[in-house]
Formats: sequence, C-alpha cells, structure tokens
Amino acid sequence: MIEYGKNINERSNLKDQEIQIGDWVRILIIGVNDFDEPPYMVESIDGDDYMVMQKVKNYKYRMKVKKNKLRKL
Repeated sequence: MIEYGKNINERSNLKDQEIQIGDWVRILIIGVNDFDEPPYMVESIDGDDYMVMQKVKNYKYRMKVKKNKLRKL
C-alpha cells in the first residue's frame, strides 16, 4: 500500500527546521535573487537578524535579513 501522506509530512518537516549558521538559504525579497544566482549562506544570527553571504567569483555579497524573509534550501 502506498502512503501518500508520508512524503508530504517529510517535506513540511524540512521547512519547519530552524535555520542555523552554515545553512544555505534563498532570500524572499523581490529583486534580490536572480534565477541563475547562487544561494546565500548564513554567517551569523543575532536574534531575528540573519547575516547572509553570497560569493560570486572573488567578491562576497553580505546582507542582514530578517528570519521571515529567508527560506532554507
């Protein structure tokens, strides 16, 4: 017998996991992420503020973003 609900629950559990330092995230702010851009990595957490970093060639882009504007990959 196929358990359809099991996969849905596993996916929702991944979304409910806390974002930690070193996790890869997408920023949910319009105009920040292009389709072919690499994701951001969480560098530090200060309460609800997350410092994220994206490395493109030799340059590092850093932003401070609220938790509700991030999605864990």
